[in-house]
Amino acid sequence: MRFSNSELKELLFHKGAYAVSEYHPAAADRVTPAPFEERLPFVENYLPFLLSRSFYRVFDKLQAMLKQQGIDEQEYRLLASLQGVESRSRQDLHYYSGLDDQGFAAELARLLALGLVEQRGAEFALSAAGEQRIAPLLSLAKVSEAEALASFNVEEALLFKRYLRKMLEEPA
Repeated sequence: MRFSNSELKELLFHKGAYAVSEYHPAAADRVTPAPFEERLPFVENYLPFLLSRSFYRVFDKLQAMLKQQGIDEQEYRLLASLQGVESRSRQDLHYYSGLDDQGFAAELARLLALGLVEQRGAEFALSAAGEQRIAPLLSLAKVSEAEALASFNVEEALLFKRYLRKMLEEPA
């Protein structure tokens, strides 16, 4: 087998497009791990661990604020999942709430009975009472998020959230 060799950069195909494989000196500090990162034990630099710990660090603060308001996590997650959309299917609502099957079914039934959520055919939406209930809670969530992102500048915070959304858009 004979391979041709040239001075040209390698051509890569990634996500439906071609790109030239090339080192870029402006990215050197972004590509090379910092010395302390190379010495970290596996779990301390493992993405699932970092995501999980970050989630709990942010959400624990929010949970304390919710508790002061007399709101539990399941109610918050379900109502927040309906805010800003006209309605969601049961499947989408379950997905975005992040609740387990049993907790989701029980909480949805409870919020329907309280009149905070209404069913519109096969879709679910916030009622006017649900909108009033979630509005101040979202303000608390935004404060909690701002505190969590305080060590980032605006561009870094926006990029961080963009990267997380991109990870979620990728097929599992």
